[in-house]
Amino acid sequence: VIAYFVKKDQEKENEKENWHLGYGSRILSIISGQNQLSEDEKKSTEQAGFILQQSYEPEPSITGTTFASAIRAQGIINQEKFDKLPVEEIVKKLKDEWSPAKLKEKYKGEDDFHKPHNAEGVGGQIQSSISRRLQGFISKATLFFEKDVIEEHFLYSFFRGTEEAIKNNRALAVETDWDNFIKLCLAIKASGEKEPLHGEKKDRDSFSGWLAGWRSIHSAMADVLQILLKEEDNKTVIDFKKYRDDIFGILKYLLKYPDPTPENEKPETASMTSGGPNNQQLVSDPFTMAINTVRGRAFQTFMFFIYPDGRNPENKNEVKIKEDVKKLYEDVLDKEDTRALMFMFGHYLPSFYFRDIKWIQSLLPKIFPKESEKKYLYLAAWEGYLANNLYYEIFIDPNFQELYQYALSVDIDDAGRRYFRDPDDGIAIHLALAFVHYKDFGFEHPLFKAFWENKDFEPHSHFVSFIGRSFVSGDNVVTNEFLEKESIGKKKIREFWDWLLSNHDDPKTFIAFGFWINIEKNIFEPKWLAEHLRKTFEKSKGVID
Repeated sequence: VIAYFVKKDQEKENEKENWHLGYGSRILSIISGQNQLSEDEKKSTEQAGFILQQSYEPEPSITGTTFASAIRAQGIINQEKFDKLPVEEIVKKLKDEWSPAKLKEKYKGEDDFHKPHNAEGVGGQIQSSISRRLQGFISKATLFFEKDVIEEHFLYSFFRGTEEAIKNNRALAVETDWDNFIKLCLAIKASGEKEPLHGEKKDRDSFSGWLAGWRSIHSAMADVLQILLKEEDNKTVIDFKKYRDDIFGILKYLLKYPDPTPENEKPETASMTSGGPNNQQLVSDPFTMAINTVRGRAFQTFMFFIYPDGRNPENKNEVKIKEDVKKLYEDVLDKEDTRALMFMFGHYLPSFYFRDIKWIQSLLPKIFPKESEKKYLYLAAWEGYLANNLYYEIFIDPNFQELYQYALSVDIDDAGRRYFRDPDDGIAIHLALAFVHYKDFGFEHPLFKAFWENKDFEPHSHFVSFIGRSFVSGDNVVTNEFLEKESIGKKKIREFWDWLLSNHDDPKTFIAFGFWINIEKNIFEPKWLAEHLRKTFEKSKGVID
C-alpha cells in the first residue's frame, strides 16, 4: 500500500493534488485500527507522509445524502461486546430492551438518520456474531423462535447468519451438531401448520429500519437447508441419514407455503416488475420470481435433497428416487398454478428424469400441459426446460421429440411478462447444439426439417448466430476440446453453410453470419470462407451483423 500510493503521489502533475496519500492513509488507518501494524511499521508509515487515524471508519461516498444505501443501522453495543454476550443473554435482550418498539422509544428524536439504532442494526450484529461462534448459536437455536414475543426479524437474522457461517467455513459446519437447528425448523413447521405464518413487514416508517416477516424467514430457512444439503465430494454438511426424515417433512411444509401466488404474476397485481418497451411495466421472468419466493427456493432445496437421498452407497453410479419423494413431487405438481414453480419443474427436470425415466415420462403431460387454459403454465415449464443444458438421452427420447415438434407450432406470446429464456431462442439453441454434436441429428431428421420448413421464422437467425458465437468465434474450453477431438463437428458446420445457401433465402437469417468470420479454429480455409461470405452477402443484400 505504501509503495503504491507513494509512487502515485510522486507521479502527480499538480502539487496540490494530495488525494493519493489521503486514500492510502484511509487504508492504512483501517489496518492499524485492527492492530495489524507494529510500532516500527506505524513510524515508517507516518514518515512516508501518511496520517493514521485510529478512529477512522469507512463510509459510502454518498454520505450527506438521504439515499438508503448511505444508512448504516447500528446495534446498542459495539460488536466486540456483543460477541462476548452469552446467547441466552442476547435472546433475553431481544425480548425486551432490544425489541423494535423499545429501541424506537429509547432513541426517539435523538438518533442520527444515517446511523439509526434499531432492530435492523441488532439483526446485523446477530448475523456477524454467528460466523464467529456457530456452535454456540446453533446449540441455542430454538430460543430464537417464540411467536409474538421475539421479533421475527431476529429469527431471520439468525438464519442469514447461519447461512453465511456455513459458506465461510464449511469444515467448521461439518463438525457442528445440528440437532437444535432441525428442532427450530420443526417448531416453525408445527406452528405454521397450526396457524399460518404468512405476511411480510415494511416497517421502515414505524421502526426506522427494514424488518423481515414470515415470508422472508421461510425463504431464509430454505436457503440454509439448501446449503446443508449441497454436496462436495458426495458429502453433505449435515448428517443426511440422521436428519433425512425431518428435513423431508420440513421441505414438504415449505413446498405448500403460499408464496408465490397467481396474483404475484398478473400485470395489475405483480409483486416483481421491470421496465419494458414504451415504459410498460412487465412482470418479472418466472426464474427471477421463483428464486425470490418461498416455494421456488424450497423446490431448489428439494432438488438438492434427492442427490444424497437417492445414492446407492455400494454403487455410486446407481441413483434412484424414493416413493415418498415421488409422491411429494406429484402432489406439488398437481396443485401448482404459478409460472414461477412450473419453470422450476421444467428447469430441474433432468435431475429427476435420470433417476426414474419411466416415471417422469408418465408426468410429461402435467409438466407441459397442452390445455388452452394452461398455456401460460406450459410456456413457463418449457422455458425452464430450454434454459437447461442439452442432454442426449433426453433429446432422443421420443416423448421429448414430440414436445419439440409441438413447441414449433405454439405461439409463444404471453403478454405482460418477461422471459428468462425466450422459447424461440431456446429451441434454436437446443437444435443447434444437437446438430453440431449429434451424428444422428442431421438434414433429414424430421425435427430439423420441421424447424427449417417455415421460411420466415426468427429462430432461424438464432440458430445461425448461436453456432457462430459458440463454436466458430467462442472461446469455451469444452467446446474447443470437442471441435479438436470430434472432426464431425467442424464438418457439419461447413455442410450446414452449404445447405443453407442452397435451401434458404430469408435475408434476416444470413445477416446472422457475423460470428462465422473466423479462421482461428481451422474450421474454414480462408479461400473457402471468402467464397461463402460472398454468397452470404448476396443473400443478405450486403448486410451482416
